Amino acid sequence: QKDKSMAGSVLRAIAQDSAERGEALLREHPDLGQRTVWEGIMSSLAKTDLRAAAEYALARGVTLDGTLKRWTANDPEGALAFALGQIDPRDRSKALKEVLGKLSESDPERAMEVVAGLPTGEMRREFQTDLLQRAAQTDPAMASEWARALPLESDRQDALRLIATEVCHRDPDLALGLLLETASLDTDRKGNPVYGLIRDDSLGRALAAARPVETLSALAGQDGSVEAAGRFAGFWVQADPPAASAWIGEQPAGPMRDALVGGLVIGMLQDGTPDFASAAIWALSLDGGAPSTSNSQQSQLLQSVFQTWLARDRAAALAAMAHEGMPPEVRAMAEREAGRNP
Repeated sequence: QKDKSMAGSVLRAIAQDSAERGEALLREHPDLGQRTVWEGIMSSLAKTDLRAAAEYALARGVTLDGTLKRWTANDPEGALAFALGQIDPRDRSKALKEVLGKLSESDPERAMEVVAGLPTGEMRREFQTDLLQRAAQTDPAMASEWARALPLESDRQDALRLIATEVCHRDPDLALGLLLETASLDTDRKGNPVYGLIRDDSLGRALAAARPVETLSALAGQDGSVEAAGRFAGFWVQADPPAASAWIGEQPAGPMRDALVGGLVIGMLQDGTPDFASAAIWALSLDGGAPSTSNSQQSQLLQSVFQTWLARDRAAALAAMAHEGMPPEVRAMAEREAGRNP
């Protein structure tokens, strides 16, 4: 195997020096690294004729190895016409990837214009995502303009969330603005806005670390934002437990505060070293601290707290569950657990 590999490398070197000699050797030794020789021949052709090299590579399914990038640098429209002219969708995709990659560096607006003209489908979406991601790294304002101009609403939603996620660590204010902008585009089955941070952990966590109060204040009062606020509270408590607990504790009673407390408790349970007692106290504060019903949010959260606590520290969990201040269903759960062999 080692000898065969060495022989293939030698053949490639010969092919790189002379395409004709490479083809001749390939005919003489078809079992010695056919693909390696093809790559060598393609490299040899690229020295004098980039089109011929690209055609050769695509015909034999070998890597283009930057051939079309070099062609794009010298003649972008020629390289682009070659890529778009490929009949096989796989060859067209492979060629466009190199051309658009280079074009996005030298003329990003032309690159996006090309992508916008591609037929609707997975290939266009893939290139669109790649270009927007590149643009968001260097010029988020331009990337945002592109995103807003996309003809399909679903593409606009995805693009704005993509840019928000890309910039959230270095420009959280822009990310927050884009996040709220997607709310007017993206709705659930009931017609309520669905915010990007519900779907994207990295965006939610970045905003929780940089702009937690601003994010929650922006969400407050907007239709359909309760679920998003609850999820965001979980991100915040993991980033800064004291600040999150203090701010949420000051909020007035109501559905928004209950959602925040629910997210806070879930976030506390996901911590590496959960404070189960504090999580239980927070859960008890739901519903205005009134006794829970079996299907209430308070009851569901308490069950989550104690099930997790039992798995970590059974004795401490049972003691807390049996406390007279606990709802009846929790004390009943403690009695069942106490009678079960651990």
